Amino acid sequence: FISHPIIAENNHSYIQKFIKGKYIWQKNINRPIRVSFFGYIIDFLYTCWWIISEKNRFDVYIGIDGLNCLVGLIFKAFGIVNHVIFYSIDFTPQRFPHFYINKLYHYIETICVKYSDESWNVSPAIARGREKYLQLTQASFQQKVVPIGIWERDISSIPDKNTNGYSIVFLGHLLKKQGVQVVIEAMPFILR
Repeated sequence: FISHPIIAENNHSYIQKFIKGKYIWQKNINRPIRVSFFGYIIDFLYTCWWIISEKNRFDVYIGIDGLNCLVGLIFKAFGIVNHVIFYSIDFTPQRFPHFYINKLYHYIETICVKYSDESWNVSPAIARGREKYLQLTQASFQQKVVPIGIWERDISSIPDKNTNGYSIVFLGHLLKKQGVQVVIEAMPFILR
């Protein structure tokens, strides 16, 4: 498992190794550049280095976002990876303010959709966005919905009489930007 920072406050990348579900080790690297265009290039290079240093073949590579998926496609071309899955958590027509960087971003995304063994999207809106802005029709490029979180309409409900009406559930990362601290700060008022 390879992880790179997705928020500016975190400057830490790491790799974890598991064998048959058992944790073996973890290696950490602090990036010299915070999240930016150049930070993405450094993440790309770290991922390549970590895969090469493992000296193994991999059956399945799941790349979450285009740049991570592109690494898997490169290693598939060299026979190090057998199957590549492109997993997308969002689609944004204007991801970067700079025109050429945005074009490069969508070019990489197009390559990933076309050449991955499967494309997984957290929402059906991602495939619709790709069709509208990138001309990647769903008829030509199969994209599956693999959601994160809870899709209430797909889950049977529990009658109110069988629930605790005084419970709060939070689903997400414990990051300040997610706002869970507001609920915690409001708890005395809610309890009153």
